[in-house]
Amino acid sequence: MGNNSDTGQLVQLGSWDVWKGALAKPGASWEGILAGRLADRDIMPRCAPEDFPMSGWRVVHTAEEPWAEKVLILAAPSASIAERWVLIQLAGGREGWWLGGPASHVPVPVREMRRQGLHLQWARDAFSVERGSTPDAAVELLNVGDKVWEPTEEDRRHVQGMVLDLQGEQLGTGWYAHGLTDQLPTLMPGARITLPVSFNHTELRHLAPGNCLLAANLSSLHLWTGTRAALRIM
Repeated sequence: MGNNSDTGQLVQLGSWDVWKGALAKPGASWEGILAGRLADRDIMPRCAPEDFPMSGWRVVHTAEEPWAEKVLILAAPSASIAERWVLIQLAGGREGWWLGGPASHVPVPVREMRRQGLHLQWARDAFSVERGSTPDAAVELLNVGDKVWEPTEEDRRHVQGMVLDLQGEQLGTGWYAHGLTDQLPTLMPGARITLPVSFNHTELRHLAPGNCLLAANLSSLHLWTGTRAALRIM
């Protein structure tokens, strides 16, 4: 997945890029897709929404994670809301299988398509911060294309920052948060907005005074700053 021919066959559903063909299939019953994995008494997820479907389920993504031997993302058309899909995570390991919480999403074009015409740049070339504090940095999102850019419901304002050494290696592991931020606005050609950058690295409080670099990513679109900003720790 990454060339133009693939992109046209994909949509984003929740956090995952899935094949359009997978969504066109009829799917299986809820009981059927869980057969052999969960006991009957455990098959209904907690906090199931009112539109939770009992049919049309299919696997749209598989993965291996540090906390599970296998993770399946299951999806089915909403039982009552047109064009929406209910997604749920089914994970398995040595202790058996368990369900995550359901979520509802509309299929949207993949990030590679949605970020076309957009550019992310630092609001300034350099920032400074007192030792033990979190950088107060911002970026600008610009529509450099010749068309109006319209956000989808997946396109949120969260910008994730990273602190790097002068060789470009990340300092500290930190943790990556998408954040429950507001939707991005419509951007006319030539328009720009300023967005704050979030830093979740507890290790930043312990960095010695000196010079570092900053990188940032508009996480909903996987859109990175084209250059790195300078950070001076005082």
